[in-house]
Amino acid sequence: MFNFLLGAALLALGIVIVRFAQNIYNFTGAMDFVERWIRAGTPAFIRIVGVVLVIFGLGMMVGLWGWLTQPIADGVKSLGGGGLSR
Repeated sequence: MFNFLLGAALLALGIVIVRFAQNIYNFTGAMDFVERWIRAGTPAFIRIVGVVLVIFGLGMMVGLWGWLTQPIADGVKSLGGGGLSR
């Protein structure tokens, strides 16, 4: 259940990043390391990060990467005191 909620949060964050990529770029400006390595520039990099978050969030929601995401979810759950597990 916790993986589903964490995946939904990542999915929502990724959608917001993709939707407002230009506004994020206007706020942060050009990133030197991105401009040096990615020909498309910083706005494209911001969109790529958003798409990766969407894919990762969907994978968490459907249990695609349980072997990878379960340790992450357990770590986050232990930070919160594990209140969701009874």
